[in-house]
Amino acid sequence: CNPPLVLGPIVHYLNSLSALNTSNQRTRDLISGATKTSYPLTMNYLFVDVRDLALGHVLAAKKADTGGKRFFLVGGNFYNREIAEIIAEAFPVLRSNIPSGEKALEPGGYPTDGTYGFDNGRSK
Repeated sequence: CNPPLVLGPIVHYLNSLSALNTSNQRTRDLISGATKTSYPLTMNYLFVDVRDLALGHVLAAKKADTGGKRFFLVGGNFYNREIAEIIAEAFPVLRSNIPSGEKALEPGGYPTDGTYGFDNGRSK
């Protein structure tokens, strides 16, 4: 599976919203109204907070026994519809830009046959 969606604060300078990383473009498109009529398929149902990811890199660099190993950092599962619902609830002024109704939100839900799991035991 691809790496998880990396979400969290952006610390570097952005000269425009088109310079956002792929993960945060999803949120940008939601709040700008670009996905108002139909939210895209989720595709990857895993996320990680960028701060946890950064800490994982630092800790791995400090430990000699991590060399040559891969670590999968995951905060949990999510789906696009959930992001839309959280933003609409937390920021009522943006509700008119957020997709609403079953038809618009359905592509952003969990698949009917479930999602894949993950094992990030090595990274704990």
